[in-house]
Amino acid sequence: MSSPRRSQARIAYSSTFALQSAFGTALGNGALDAVFNLSDEEPKLEFVTKDDRIIDCTGQYSIDEVILSRYCRLSFGIEVEAAVLNGLVGWAFGTVSGDDSLMLSPSEFTLPVTSFIYGFVGGAQNPLKLKDMALASIRITGRVNERVKASVAFVGHGAPVAGSFTFPDCSTITPVYLKDGAFTINSVSHLADCREFEFGYDNKPLIDEDPFTLASIDVTRIERADQREYLLKCTIFGEPNDTLEAASRTNPKTKYAASLRIGSATAGVTFTSASAIFRQRGTTFDGEARRNAIQYELEPVRLSGNANTPVKATHNVP
Repeated sequence: MSSPRRSQARIAYSSTFALQSAFGTALGNGALDAVFNLSDEEPKLEFVTKDDRIIDCTGQYSIDEVILSRYCRLSFGIEVEAAVLNGLVGWAFGTVSGDDSLMLSPSEFTLPVTSFIYGFVGGAQNPLKLKDMALASIRITGRVNERVKASVAFVGHGAPVAGSFTFPDCSTITPVYLKDGAFTINSVSHLADCREFEFGYDNKPLIDEDPFTLASIDVTRIERADQREYLLKCTIFGEPNDTLEAASRTNPKTKYAASLRIGSATAGVTFTSASAIFRQRGTTFDGEARRNAIQYELEPVRLSGNANTPVKATHNVP
């Protein structure tokens, strides 16, 4: 039995980042008209069940099991381009308003869901249709000598066979590098000295809590946790007692406005926070470079008395 190569893996999605009309109602195959440009990160699809083992009267042997719940998890990495990154962030944050992606409000918990088709070009088996897929987490990374990439994880419903389906052709993207963007802390640009960044966002979906009904073992809704995780990490060339290092050391509760643009001013995505806790996480000598690499974290926080989203993403368009 021959198996397809990793290079044949395909994940088809809606190029308009369409959402399902309801849980259990997958998008039509025709709406899944684009494929992600996968990075060198291995895509992974797994089906997770929560079981109850039935033990015999001796208390020693399993004699049966009852499947209590079931869902699937799809994780993969992509080469970043502005339009796709904007769509993914919109799915992750939960609310899209014009060019802005905003976090779901404190009273909204159910994550938006979409559909995918996962399979292999030239494979002998039909691809799988995945529905009710909610973006659980996204991690975007950039280094001075590498392309910007993103790793995403989705959770959702099982995988009915999609039947006959021809995957769309791959598209050629223009790579995005750290130097193409912008990065400011307290309205001061630090892009020239920024060696790397990582932006992470995690909805922490309550898959193991209560996303199931007594009528079905399959997921019937996906809700986020009360406290989502979001953090910007960066490594900046500098030295002890420079402006940033001194600020983080002398006042550990310093809050700054922060802005990170990935891509250009007309084809990029900008993450902004009006107030972010600014912390130092260590200083190292960066190999042969004649400067220290100082690691910082910026944690967006809600402004006092203001219910606005602590962090938002804006799609930069012409």
